[in-house]
Amino acid sequence: MKILNKRLVTLFCSLLLLVQLVNAQEGNKYFRNISVEKGLSQSTVFSIKQDSLGFIWMATQDGLNRYDSKGFKVYRPVDGIRTDCNRTISDACLSIIKG
Repeated sequence: MKILNKRLVTLFCSLLLLVQLVNAQEGNKYFRNISVEKGLSQSTVFSIKQDSLGFIWMATQDGLNRYDSKGFKVYRPVDGIRTDCNRTISDACLSIIKG
C-alpha cells in the first residue's frame, strides 16, 4: 500500500511538473513539494481547489486539508454527517466549513 501511495504521489508531482513546463511561457512559477511530513493528513489527494482567499484545499480520505503556504489545518468529517467532501471539493463543501 505504501508503494502504491508513493507511486501516486510521484505521478501527481510528475503531472504538476509537466503542467509547469507547458505553462513556462507565462512567467516564473514556484512549486513547493508538500507531504505528510509537512502536515498533509494523508499522502493520497483526491481533489485540489484554490478558494477566493488563496487557500489551497486538498481532499483526502482523512478529511479536507487547508494549506496556507505556512502549514495545514485539517477538517475531519463529523460523525453521522455524510458528505462527499473527502473525494471532491465543491464550493458547497467550502461554504459548510467556512460557516
